[in-house]
Amino acid sequence: MIFNDRRSILFGTDTLTPREIRSQIPYRAASGYATLEEAYTEFTGGTVSDINGETAIKLNSVNGANATTNHTYVDALPLAQYIMLPIYISSLSNLLEFRIFFRDVFNGANYFRYNGGVPSGIKTGFNIFIVNKAEFIASGAADWANCKYLEFHCQAKAGLNCEARFGKIETYNMAPLCTISFDDGEITHFTNAWSYMKTKTPSIVGCDAIITDTIGDATHFSEANVRELIAAGWDIQNHTKNHIDLSTLTEAEADYQTSKAMEYLIGIGAGKGAFQISIPFSGAGAIVEKVSRKYATIKKVWNIPGYYNKQPVLDTYHLETFSVEYNVTLATVKGWIDEAIANQYYLVLLFHMINDTGLQYTWPIADFQAVIDYLDTNKALIKTVTMTQALYRM
Repeated sequence: MIFNDRRSILFGTDTLTPREIRSQIPYRAASGYATLEEAYTEFTGGTVSDINGETAIKLNSVNGANATTNHTYVDALPLAQYIMLPIYISSLSNLLEFRIFFRDVFNGANYFRYNGGVPSGIKTGFNIFIVNKAEFIASGAADWANCKYLEFHCQAKAGLNCEARFGKIETYNMAPLCTISFDDGEITHFTNAWSYMKTKTPSIVGCDAIITDTIGDATHFSEANVRELIAAGWDIQNHTKNHIDLSTLTEAEADYQTSKAMEYLIGIGAGKGAFQISIPFSGAGAIVEKVSRKYATIKKVWNIPGYYNKQPVLDTYHLETFSVEYNVTLATVKGWIDEAIANQYYLVLLFHMINDTGLQYTWPIADFQAVIDYLDTNKALIKTVTMTQALYRM
């Protein structure tokens, strides 16, 4: 995960240090937080520099050569599930890749490697980089408990130069999270989903992105349904006025579709949910991005399952969701939940219709209830929350 020029709803700036970010995020675990006190003056290779006034180690890759720096610590490093550090890149277009190694000994065969390439979202200049232990590739008899050695690499493309600076590492644990999310405000969300979710103690609540012009028709929420969900603690979100692909519209038309839905949501008392958006048909482009940022602080992204949200979610305009459709098994969804628990991810499950018709965007009632049971049974291991609860400082 990369946080750079996008203004997080949690922090509102791109110049905070990892420690300042870490101190503000919700759902941080009670234990496992540490700062690696890098003695950058003792590193082999590289030169001491800074990022935004904090000490960093600088590497210069010249003519595409690999530049590296390393240090062996006296004791094993207290590495929690997440590793966060500021990274400065002088020229993204020149960068081939950067890598991070944790080893047991210098040049040892037992190591964990993050082979970064150029991670999605990184830019020239200042970035905050978050990586989960699950993203590292293990070699030999690698054991996190034995890692005493830290190594950074920077390599420019052939014939080019690039500078990379690596700042102080913060490492921490997070509480695994899950959100039950819906699109369209379809009536089965109320009759077949909420009717079961509210039988749990406490009730399990979720998020629903509604098409405001469908309120009151035969297949979507009534206004009374919407008010009940808001009162129960749901996030009722913006799915536009008429569910038109915004990428096919002019800016004025896209603005109208988004703003009118937002007006309805504010008027009915949706609170922070009114500032959360799900773009119809996953439309993308400059116009979609502009209206999203004008009217929302959170944008759900409909993706093929496999892209978990690392914590904290710093780019709230790219909140990954796992779409649960007719061809997804109950065992698969439970596996996603188990993965979120094991690696402290934030998992967003996205549903469209809860019924037994077997159509593409449906999911069986019994399977949905089994997922709710599974989350309820495992509530000591994973918190089921709304997006407001997960992403805003409460």
